[in-house]
Amino acid sequence: MISEAIPLGGIQVPANGEPIILMSDRQTTGGYARIATVISNDISSLAQAMPGCKIRFQKVSVEEAHEIYERNDRFIRTLEKVSG
Repeated sequence: MISEAIPLGGIQVPANGEPIILMSDRQTTGGYARIATVISNDISSLAQAMPGCKIRFQKVSVEEAHEIYERNDRFIRTLEKVSG
């Protein structure tokens, strides 16, 4: 397998089958097989999860991830206008 860059939220699965979600302290390349990536809008919620917390994943397309990001960005801009 060719080594590739590891994105924030990348999900790798080692030989024991327990998924690892890579956060800010992740390596830059290599590691185990990557099966998915957590979308950027969910990273902050994931970072606040306690160890051992059950996490449920839902498949989204790249287009859906972009729509979620844009919707959240519009919401934040609305809040900035109201508070500013």
